[in-house]
Amino acid sequence: MPIRRPGRELLHKIPLKFVQKRVTGHGSKGVYASLNLTSMIDFLVIIVVFLLGTFSASGEFLSIQKGLELPDATQTNDLDRAPIIAITKEIITLDGKLISDVQSMLEESSTQGMRIEKVVDELEILRKNWVLVHPNEPFPGSVVLQVDKNVDFKVVKRAMFSAGEAGYTNLNLAVNVVGVTKEGAGEAKPE
Repeated sequence: MPIRRPGRELLHKIPLKFVQKRVTGHGSKGVYASLNLTSMIDFLVIIVVFLLGTFSASGEFLSIQKGLELPDATQTNDLDRAPIIAITKEIITLDGKLISDVQSMLEESSTQGMRIEKVVDELEILRKNWVLVHPNEPFPGSVVLQVDKNVDFKVVKRAMFSAGEAGYTNLNLAVNVVGVTKEGAGEAKPE
């Protein structure tokens, strides 16, 4: 047997054409797939712009219900996260969950007293859950009231009383801010 110069031997002796093309490097597709980085970078930029656009450093987490017109105020404080009782002209909700309609609340106020049972029950459940999650902290007892500026005060009074009955004594009203300065104190806009 003659002495030959050493070279690539792996798979060269297989008599199949597609194997010979792969071995010699004349195959139709390469072994490594190329990645299109341009589309991946575009996607990343769009996600970053979206997240920056929706991010709120001041903690604006309040979503206003449809048909709710908040009153204006000049002296305000930032709200903390708390259950939200929304009272529109037609309905009362607690964290987006329907509690009752305003008309029946006005009719019931003379017969049943001040307490709204569904509000008290739901708030007590939320308070018990909060205590379970934060066992070593005192309960803040905060609730946010979103009240339409044209709603009868009897309904607002019943909602406030019900929140107090459930242990939520720190009542915050959601309002539209009119002319806030840097210090947080408000100034009315000149007209």
